[in-house]
Amino acid sequence: PAPAPATVADNTPFSFPRNWYPLEFLSDLSKTAPTAITVLGVRFVVWFHAPSGAWSALEDACPHRLAPLSEGRIDEGSKMLQCAYHGWEFGKCGSCVRVPTGDGAGGRREAVRSFPVAEYRGMLWVWPAGVEEGVEVGALPEMPDVFEEKSSVCCVGTSRDLPYGFELLVENLVDPSHINFAHHGVIGRRERAGPLPTRLEKYGRGGFEGEFELVKAGLVVRLTVVAPGVLGQEFRAMEGRAVSEGVPSQVSVCVPVRPGVSRVFFVAMWPAGSKLVPLIRRVPRWVVHVGNNRVFDGDNAFLHAQERILEEKGSWKTGFALTKDADRFVAAWRRWLDEFAGGGWAASTNAAPLRDSNDGFSKITAAGDGAWRAPTIDRLNQHTLRCAACSAVKARLEVFVRVAKRLAMVVAVGWAVAKILAGKAVGSGWLQRVAGMDAGATLAVVALLVAASAAEKLIRRFVYVEYSHARA
Repeated sequence: PAPAPATVADNTPFSFPRNWYPLEFLSDLSKTAPTAITVLGVRFVVWFHAPSGAWSALEDACPHRLAPLSEGRIDEGSKMLQCAYHGWEFGKCGSCVRVPTGDGAGGRREAVRSFPVAEYRGMLWVWPAGVEEGVEVGALPEMPDVFEEKSSVCCVGTSRDLPYGFELLVENLVDPSHINFAHHGVIGRRERAGPLPTRLEKYGRGGFEGEFELVKAGLVVRLTVVAPGVLGQEFRAMEGRAVSEGVPSQVSVCVPVRPGVSRVFFVAMWPAGSKLVPLIRRVPRWVVHVGNNRVFDGDNAFLHAQERILEEKGSWKTGFALTKDADRFVAAWRRWLDEFAGGGWAASTNAAPLRDSNDGFSKITAAGDGAWRAPTIDRLNQHTLRCAACSAVKARLEVFVRVAKRLAMVVAVGWAVAKILAGKAVGSGWLQRVAGMDAGATLAVVALLVAASAAEKLIRRFVYVEYSHARA
């Protein structure tokens, strides 16, 4: 287990940069090319330093002319990070080790700021505050027990960039009452909605925890929030009820990217003794991600809008009607942000209002015509391009589609030419036989086109799938 964070008095101001955040699953990071990742508004270039066998996170700007280093490369010879603009090279800790013009390197002004990183729980983590004189880098966050790395647990993880801020992301995840409506037909059913008794048992600067009861499902869920954004859920049966083996424990790690944009790393865990584990371990990672994306799509559009409406209202205290017991954890989270975190990370950035921003997601139009919805469920940019498994399958499917269509064309044209030549009594016996294969040629062409069409439909699941709650 990771060491617990140092004990801090509840009246000490909470610092978002002085915490650990995951950059990416290690399985999704390339060791042969640099990757651009933003956390807390800081643009990092993440790359693998082969000589030391360790990862490096540097500020994503070359000190020479501020070109993004993530557009560069890892040089095959030196194994150093090379800027694509003028070829300056940098080592693991950010020092400049080579300037191709040959007039020396290694000065302080030529160095790139570096940040502490750590491999932990299958992810690469960063400390965005960097190395500060007189300030120790804290311990990695103590995960809820459900995240313990041991052979008795089978884990399946995914991640997604989201078109709304960190504060709203955590708020949504601690809200159990939205599941049966926002995710109807996916992981919930409207008719299953019912009483949600909740209990808040611990609350302080380090987070909060409690329980809620899914009465109709016969489940008690223990919710743990480790500040600023590690959430765990453990399920147990209510007295006299049994828990289905299909219900996993869950951990979500929430990351502020920039105002109006966040990232979540989600991991589901089953006990190794579960009868489902042999099946789960055979399911390809990309299949799990396609299913997870349906869940995220169910939230994205209205949370993107909700965040901007809340900004117009001015405050959750006057804008929200948190009058029900089921809203207890939402209220606890908002209160935590106000009491310990200055209202939240976004509130401390002095960023431009979200309703006036152009952050890569369409804003709500004055006419309210709904044209802003599509970019909020953009699976390609929010997940696929960052996921090694999904991007690889998408690329293979695209190759298959091209080959299948071209092969279908070759078969059709070849058969047609054979028919023409055979009709003119030109050619050998094999040509006559080919010309007579009407059913076989037709079947081959149809089969290839059907297979290509099926592959194209699967490709769309990695790119964009329309989601309408009205039709769900």
